[in-house]
Amino acid sequence: MKEPLDIAQLKSDFLSGDDQLARRASDQLATKAGDDGRDFLISSLGASTSRIRHLAALGIYESKDQRALKPLLRAILDPQNKNYTGTLVFALEALDCTDHLREVFDILFYQSYEAKMSAAAILSEQSFIVDNSLIQSIRSKWEAILLDPSQCPAFEDSRDDIQDIVDSYVQMVAAQ
Repeated sequence: MKEPLDIAQLKSDFLSGDDQLARRASDQLATKAGDDGRDFLISSLGASTSRIRHLAALGIYESKDQRALKPLLRAILDPQNKNYTGTLVFALEALDCTDHLREVFDILFYQSYEAKMSAAAILSEQSFIVDNSLIQSIRSKWEAILLDPSQCPAFEDSRDDIQDIVDSYVQMVAAQ
């Protein structure tokens, strides 16, 4: 007979300093602990340490819990978390970002290289609601970055890829 899940113990393990134990707990909270476990992971996105946010994001990726979308975006776009968001953006890949094109482009423009790569994957794999004014706003941000590349981390490594993505969205709206 299978023992019932001890959610309190899983939460404790998740917060422990043992990375292997915490990762296992994150997986179980995501996949076996129901809403209570997933709620805990979502709330952990607000943690002060990048390690806890990282573990929470990995669990959210596994659970694909759409309720995590806005808390993930808040954590990603929080200036205090800058340069520690790659795993958070990776978790977004598992969620439907249809209504958040502006935010995904902000990640592509202003976050670390790792985060940019996940944002690029989201922009190429998901369908978005686009309109001319939104695309013009995105294009204006990109043009400002081209004038001042210091706004865009890893600019030299990602410039051509970002340009291709911006161009594809501009062309998509023009074709409508």
